Amino acid sequence: MVIMVHGVGFVNKGAELMLHSILKKVDENLSNVIFVMKPTKTETPNKLNDLNIRPIYNQNFFQRKNIITNKQVDIILDASGFAYTDKLGTSYTKKMASFLAKNTHIGLIMLPQAFGPFTSLDIKKAFSFIATRAKLIYARDKESYNYLTELVEQKNNIRKASDFTNLTDGIFDSKYASKKDGICIIPNNQMVAKTDTKTGELYLPFLKKILKECLLQNEKPFILIHGSGKDVQLAEKITSGFSKIDIIIEENPLVAKGLIGNSKVLISSRYHGIINGLSQGVPTFGTGWSHKYKEVFNDYNFNEGLLPLSYTDKEIKNLVGYFKDTFKLKNLQKLLIEGSLIQKKLTENMWDEVFAVLKGMKG
Repeated sequence: MVIMVHGVGFVNKGAELMLHSILKKVDENLSNVIFVMKPTKTETPNKLNDLNIRPIYNQNFFQRKNIITNKQVDIILDASGFAYTDKLGTSYTKKMASFLAKNTHIGLIMLPQAFGPFTSLDIKKAFSFIATRAKLIYARDKESYNYLTELVEQKNNIRKASDFTNLTDGIFDSKYASKKDGICIIPNNQMVAKTDTKTGELYLPFLKKILKECLLQNEKPFILIHGSGKDVQLAEKITSGFSKIDIIIEENPLVAKGLIGNSKVLISSRYHGIINGLSQGVPTFGTGWSHKYKEVFNDYNFNEGLLPLSYTDKEIKNLVGYFKDTFKLKNLQKLLIEGSLIQKKLTENMWDEVFAVLKGMKG
């Protein structure tokens, strides 16, 4: 079976974690699978080769032997995260619809991701077509599920399931021993780029105040990059004026997850950073620029974890003071671990459904 993995890669730690999670789970459940991905600027042939993924090319341009082409692909596992939405324009959705129209033999399973809103006629038309071709569509949250079921007439292939990286274990590297029990802060440039002007202007001062308060209360804050180069630039602005605030750029997403898992507290503006914290029972707080952030805290019964950028100095002082309350942190850890067990079970159920479909195709 030839499986094309789509919507994941090396563009950020979340996308890479999803890729690792898919490869591991498929390897555990199916034999004789060839994984393929389209090479891009970040998903280079060398990087794909390191994970035993073969690059796929358009057959019109490559006629050599041993080249995988679209004709050989059996099914796409799409884990785009958050791409089928008006918030990121219509081109991504239209490209997938066009690809499926040209390659009618290829099946599609849309693994858990955020969807919507769908407001323009173009995106409604394109995604409605995609939905008719999908064997299964998994929404990561209730709001995404509602967007899907409001748009798509045929609803029997639509499900709700948790983000599937929650089953993937992190690796703690001893080189980060000094960061154990620190306050891990993950910035996200999308908090500036994808929000209104007022919200974007609040973001940088908000994180600076948290850093300052952590230092005043003798906590050990550090910055972990979970995204792109723009996040690095943002981190440099956040730490400007402070001394001894490390910015960690870890290439291995599993090691980054391990670092989060050994932190005392996580404050993340990256979705998969939040998942990494919550799923490991780490007291996790966050900010967000779309509905998926609110929904993930709701999944873990910790709505208070989503922080407003309008926090006053006193509220930030109280927040950091909360980090020092061992009793409260242990109670929160217990709550999150209970939530994590539920979410992991839901993820296992999702994979059972996926492999029932894949094994059926194989048979």
